[in-house]
Order: sequence, then C-alpha cells, then structure tokens
Amino acid sequence: MHMARRTKLDAQKTRTQIIDAAEILFYEKGVSNTSLNDIASHAGVTRGAIYWHFKNKIDLFHAMHIRVALPLENMQSETLGQPDPIVSLRDFWIRSLLQVATDDRRRRVVEILFRKCEYVEEFEDAAERIQEWSKLIILKMTGIFSEARDKNILQDNITPEIAALSTYSMITGVMYSWMVCPDINNITYQMPEIIAAFFRSLHRPTIELPLRQSVVIESRGFRRVRV
Repeated sequence: MHMARRTKLDAQKTRTQIIDAAEILFYEKGVSNTSLNDIASHAGVTRGAIYWHFKNKIDLFHAMHIRVALPLENMQSETLGQPDPIVSLRDFWIRSLLQVATDDRRRRVVEILFRKCEYVEEFEDAAERIQEWSKLIILKMTGIFSEARDKNILQDNITPEIAALSTYSMITGVMYSWMVCPDINNITYQMPEIIAAFFRSLHRPTIELPLRQSVVIESRGFRRVRV
C-alpha cells in the first residue's frame, strides 16, 4: 500500500515537472519553437515519460492552461445571490487580474495564450478549447447580469448578453494591452480604476456603486484601491 502511494506521488511529481518545463519553454521560445524533446530535457525526464502523461504537445498545452484557469465556480459563488451582482462581479475581476499581475506562473501562462502560440494546424484544437472556455465564461456572466436585471440594477438599454460580452471584451483587452504596452497600462495601478469605470457604465445611474466595498490585495507594487 505504501509503495503504491509513493508510486502515485512520484508520477504526480513527474507530471508537474513536465508541465513546469513546458510552461517555461513555451514562454521563452514560443509554443511552435518548443519540441517535446526540449521539454523532456528541461524537465529531466525521457520523451516516453511525457507520452505516459500526455497524448501530445496539445494535451500538455491544455494541462498548462487548466492549471491556472479562471475558477468559474468562484465567479458564481461570489456574485449570485449578492445584494449587487454587478459590484460583486467587478470585485471578482479586479481580484482575478491582480492575481495574474502578481503571480509569475499565471502571468506567464496568460502571455503564452495571448502572444506565444500560433493557433494553426495542430493547434486549431487548442484554439477550439479556448473558445469553448471563453463561451462558458460569457455564459456564466450572462446569468449574473440576468440576476442584476431582475434586481433592477442593470442599465435598461443593456441586455445581460451584451453586458457579458462587453465585459469579456474589456477584460481581455486590458490584459492584452498590459502585455503589449506595460509602460502605458500599469495593471497594478490603473487596472482597478479601469474596471470600476467600465462597470459603472453597466449600472443603473439612479443607484451609486457603494464606495464602502474595497478590493485589497497584498502584493508587489499594489496599493489599496477603493472603487
């Protein structure tokens, strides 16, 4: 029993080493310029060990993504049923993006997804998986904005579907602009205000967003922000 448990732990350790190596190399060299041999060498394992855990490079790429993917269940649990779902969703996104900005692993993976991978040929499957993930995020937010509409909080001229799609577009735009122009878009300083301004445009003007709610993250280069 002890040996079986140790073998399982060793296998998990090897799998983690492989994903760690892939993440570093994908970030440094780009996905298309990184071979499984490169990953095996960097991880200190054989190519066969990679195939034991992953079907191919796409499967490994997906495992790297899922490891830091947005916890959709948290999005719903932190917003649905709250007095103001729009404020709660705003705070969720501020926390989530600050985690990316202050966590090296999350930041690397996001940059790989946005800038280090060409979604052509064999990686069209990876693109489809990401598209499905994006659709799920938009669907979850549509449900949140539907609750806001039912509570008479969402702007009258904005549907839950448009609010969700607009939010997704804003978030991905902020992330991409931060990676492309970090000197212009200081994510830890300006991003909370950018997101707060956007969510104010979705909220009914007759109701002010409560200033008592603060988003506080203790991290490098981040100050307390009240939005």
